[in-house]
Amino acid sequence: LLALLAVHPVFAQAPKALAVLDFSGSAVSPELSRTVRDLVEIELIRLGRHRVVERSRLASLLKEQGFQESGCVDGECAIRIGKLAAAELLVTGSVARLGSELVIMAKLTSVETGETARAARGTASSEEALIGGVTKLCLELVGPKGLEPAEPLKPLAPLPQGSEGSAATGPALVEEAGSAMRTMVERI
Repeated sequence: LLALLAVHPVFAQAPKALAVLDFSGSAVSPELSRTVRDLVEIELIRLGRHRVVERSRLASLLKEQGFQESGCVDGECAIRIGKLAAAELLVTGSVARLGSELVIMAKLTSVETGETARAARGTASSEEALIGGVTKLCLELVGPKGLEPAEPLKPLAPLPQGSEGSAATGPALVEEAGSAMRTMVERI
């Protein structure tokens, strides 16, 4: 019953808008940093947990405002970009070559509070193996669709009592549950 409530459209929360900013790079080419950023954006769209602000729309907004994302190196600057894009969440990150491995690191930040909500890391043994590292990173960052309820569940009311003081069972329980559901829907 709780699972049905969590996924029912009446109870589900609308997905938040999310923008993926440019990823910085260490010991990698700028092209590889851009590729990782694009792979992260595509994977977040594919996971479907959030509405993702398209890269072209973000670039257009920044150009209109005379803003250079590439010169943005601090959190406050990233928050301003998120607000321009009407995003509620930002993904910032970096990609680095450590020995023979590529390490992708990302943070999910609230535009409203500036707080980092989650951080994740993915690795790849080569550029050809980046997709697996990016998929792992994105799953850690936002989780697969349907993994969690849209909002925290509220405590359950005590079970209805039967005529002998024990919990209701059978048809009485079904009737009590139906009545509780109707009451919940009426309150909405």
